[in-house]
Amino acid sequence: PERGAPGEGAGPRRYPFRRSRFLVGTAFMLIPSLVLLCAFVVVPHVLSSQRAVLSAAQTTAPAVADDALPAVPSSVPTSVAWDRDIESGRVLDVVAGARGPVVLDEDTVRRLDPQDGSTLWSYQVRNASLVSASGASVPEPETYLVPSPDLKHLAFQVRLKRIFPEREESVSVIVLDTITGGVAVQHSMGEASPSRLQLTDSAVLIRDQVFSLADGHHLGTLTPDYRDGGMYSGSAGHSTFVAGAWRRDKESESNPVGRLDLVPDTALDSVTTLQDVALDPISDKRSYRTLTVVNGAVAVYADGGVGESGGRDASAVSIDDVGAHGDDAAERVALGRTAGLNRVASMASQRLVMYPELTEQDIDGSVSLADHSWVGSVFDPAARTVSTGVQDASMARASVGYGWQAGGSHGEEMVVRIQASDGSASLAVPISSTSTADDVSDRHDLEYGFGQLVAGSYTSHFVPRLVAVPGGLVILVDTNSEGGFYEHEYRIYGVK
Repeated sequence: PERGAPGEGAGPRRYPFRRSRFLVGTAFMLIPSLVLLCAFVVVPHVLSSQRAVLSAAQTTAPAVADDALPAVPSSVPTSVAWDRDIESGRVLDVVAGARGPVVLDEDTVRRLDPQDGSTLWSYQVRNASLVSASGASVPEPETYLVPSPDLKHLAFQVRLKRIFPEREESVSVIVLDTITGGVAVQHSMGEASPSRLQLTDSAVLIRDQVFSLADGHHLGTLTPDYRDGGMYSGSAGHSTFVAGAWRRDKESESNPVGRLDLVPDTALDSVTTLQDVALDPISDKRSYRTLTVVNGAVAVYADGGVGESGGRDASAVSIDDVGAHGDDAAERVALGRTAGLNRVASMASQRLVMYPELTEQDIDGSVSLADHSWVGSVFDPAARTVSTGVQDASMARASVGYGWQAGGSHGEEMVVRIQASDGSASLAVPISSTSTADDVSDRHDLEYGFGQLVAGSYTSHFVPRLVAVPGGLVILVDTNSEGGFYEHEYRIYGVK
């Protein structure tokens, strides 16, 4: 028989299925590696192409009628109603809401009950970091929460974090109803920070875009002139935005002035310019923020030169009135002669607080902040009244500072003192230090001069921060007296 044929002498038989089995087995062994390779190449690409989505945990509160909303007190408090530690240990901002204080810590916005300090609603961001609306870091409390003039809404911005690869990316602006905690507007800015964040009573301005607070729909866009210039974030008018804010070249070292371009929130192409807006000269010296709008009102200088003591005649005016009727037709309330606007006292009291006439030494910081008068006239925008005398017992004119009194485990305890300028009312709030500062002898160096609120008194985290809110006054204190500049343990006190 022939070689390879069946029978004696045939060559070795060949079995093709053995090679196939080998190939199949090899393929099966390679599959896990191929899957891992595909995952390594494809999954990061897919994940990196997905934009981060804001995640938040939220609790809300019931709505209440306007006539049930508490008023902002004007007088000096006389009793402590409550106190509470801040959960995260760090506070970024405290502002007034329509029903009491709103506190922002590292990741949560909370509205507190002014009666007992309990949380009434909260909004916690889970995959984002809070972004300051101040525009730049400055050595004073930065602005994170921007309230509307009627205090019924507030806005803040967050930068979302992408999980893979881990990095921060787009910025979103959230507007909350301060009564219920509900979300009124949520708008993504892409990669850019808005740089301009303002609220009227009915709309929000995010960079150059305007949205309704009622339903979040887009209302319009500022003219191209204001897309990148004159940025200002903060309080606006009840119905008027500050489209552009510029600091003018100094006419004198003691009276810095600003120019505002105003637009009604219902007519964004109708621009009215307000000149000679009074700024804070002490804040200006320290390169702090200087423009302050309180309940829609600003201070402006009248025509006329600077006096020998550096003061100029000024008046209060509503930017809503200017935006609606023009600068010349707007009603003005005389404030007397002043060196400028006291930003710190104004923000704390919810009043327009003016400096008296000051010397150059007063402004440049060469005199002590204590035992000096830093408050001249005080304007209440709601009542449109002006107080000028030291017999005014309002919070705007009060003296504030740390002191010591008998008591506590060491025989004496640190207190925050608040004293009315006419001596009619006073309050000492005991401050219990944390375990990091048990040795009372190490805390005597924290005593700060007792005096009226003024720029410069907040350059140290050892100084209490005061905010007048509907239903009372809140005091924010850093109780970690031995911590470094960025190590804080905050406690908030409610006083009445």
